Amino acid sequence: MLTLQELKQVVSNGEERRKVPSAKYLRENDVAVAKQRLMDCAEIIAYQTGYVLYCVGDYATVFPLFTCRDYVYEAERKIAVVEENFFDDQPWYVRLILEGEDRLWRNRETREHNNCISYSCISEEWCELADKGQCLLERIIAEETVRGLMNLLTERQRQMIQRIYFQQKTQKEVSHELGITVPAVSKCISQAMQKMRNNSDDSARTLKKGDWKYAW
Repeated sequence: MLTLQELKQVVSNGEERRKVPSAKYLRENDVAVAKQRLMDCAEIIAYQTGYVLYCVGDYATVFPLFTCRDYVYEAERKIAVVEENFFDDQPWYVRLILEGEDRLWRNRETREHNNCISYSCISEEWCELADKGQCLLERIIAEETVRGLMNLLTERQRQMIQRIYFQQKTQKEVSHELGITVPAVSKCISQAMQKMRNNSDDSARTLKKGDWKYAW
């Protein structure tokens, strides 16, 4: 998996440019060096010129990659900071999703106040994101953890886990779909869970049941 630090080494630093290109311009004229489809019909693309395009449905924002430094947010009425170097070894898009989500959220707030200025078109200082910042960060990291665990499994085991945990089906429903007995489904699930427990670190063992739905 490409890390954020590795991505920074292969793109240009466009931080000092005053005019940020539009999403349309990037798609038509720039070279994409990294792309990731995300949950909730979202997509994030990093371009050679150092700009990032983040889209959720019909909404999009563009920002320079190198402005994404420390992540600051408010949690339980206190200001919390995730330092820039924490994200360096994370998948390249973790920090950039947080930036994109914050900008789209601010844009929506601006539109609601009848002041249609896109935050992707101005230079701004990083400031607090609401409590949702911590939840979103934890959600992204949980998604990456679950994906890593799923890669440990056989294809049949992945099919079982997907149906039971992601699609919320019963073991009886899965047995009918796959043409096997219910005890065979139960045994396969137990073996898959044991394999993940044996090969996961402490952070993976703390995943909550709701975290699984974000990984597929």
